[in-house]
Amino acid sequence: MALQKETEKKLSTVFQYLKRNGADNVAQLITEIIRAECRTKRSTHFDLYDYADKTGRRHMEGIYYNDGKQVVSDGHQLLVLNEKYDEDLEGKIIDKNGEECAGVYPKYMMVLPETLDDYEPTEIDIEKFYSWIDERRAAYQVDNFGKKTKWSDEWYVKIGHCLFKASRFHLLIKAAKELESLTLYTKDSEQGAVVKSDKGIFMSMPWRTTDSDDVLDLNIKSETEKAEEK
Repeated sequence: MALQKETEKKLSTVFQYLKRNGADNVAQLITEIIRAECRTKRSTHFDLYDYADKTGRRHMEGIYYNDGKQVVSDGHQLLVLNEKYDEDLEGKIIDKNGEECAGVYPKYMMVLPETLDDYEPTEIDIEKFYSWIDERRAAYQVDNFGKKTKWSDEWYVKIGHCLFKASRFHLLIKAAKELESLTLYTKDSEQGAVVKSDKGIFMSMPWRTTDSDDVLDLNIKSETEKAEEK
């Protein structure tokens, strides 16, 4: 592992040298090598507890079993799954260790929209998002001489009218896959974005604005996509 890190650091140093000296073709090749190494996992693993609170609010650290629904939230995102469970769990909040959490779960139904008729549907382009993340991770590694990162607080995604941190959009995609629907319903930047199917509903509150230059607008089609539509 130490040898691998040292090799990556040297590779990044070589890239910086080539970049400064105008060897674009070789530099691009090295960039592609690093980009391949940085390939993000395409949301293959799903865990309900990823959506639970992690700030110390004990009554929201677990899954709430309520009226045939499994509910989990951290106050910024809410996931409700229509799934069967043991009757003994009814009304309880169970954490990741299997322990019951004391307290009253928030009235989650009050924040869910009654209808999506006035929401705008947008299909989530998963591959476009993850390819962009791969590029950002590779660029970060190159610019920081081999240092890696999974996510950056400076990476944002815009879809519909909503702006999300990339790390949270990653969780949104995982929830959408679990619900077997890649249609995201958005209303405006102050309302939550929603994914809904017969399996349940997911709602995520977006950011209002950002000063970051690293924003992927999934509403804008590339020239290749435009050409394919013709």
